[in-house]
Amino acid sequence: MSLEEQKNLAESLRLFFVENLPAELLPVNAGFFSLDGLLENQAAMSLQITGGRTVRRYLDGTRVEEMYFSLFYRDSNANDNEAKSAMLGTLNGIGTWLDQNDPPFLGDGFIITKLEQIQAANVIEQTPQQITYQAGFVLGYETR
Repeated sequence: MSLEEQKNLAESLRLFFVENLPAELLPVNAGFFSLDGLLENQAAMSLQITGGRTVRRYLDGTRVEEMYFSLFYRDSNANDNEAKSAMLGTLNGIGTWLDQNDPPFLGDGFIITKLEQIQAANVIEQTPQQITYQAGFVLGYETR
């Protein structure tokens, strides 16, 4: 998988989430996918590609690929246990929502074979000022 392909798929996934996630799965106070320049008192979500692999490559040029990505959420409610529980539920809820809906259209030449959560949401960093959560996902697709 080329770097350009990763960038295009990541942007398509980001747009898919922004345009399709139900309101109850979007934290009201979050600037969605805007961790760049994050101020300590802002909430934000981001999508980050964490890896990829070619599963199969055929003589006709078709490839079966998997791309691993994480959704991150950062918030200033670091000491609020109710907020922590709600955010973990929200990130895991995105995985459930993906299971119950059709996969996104990511452009000509891509056939989505799976889009699912593979790592439960958890806290990955906590300071007195902020907390960061992460959930892991996999996108499986074929190229034509």
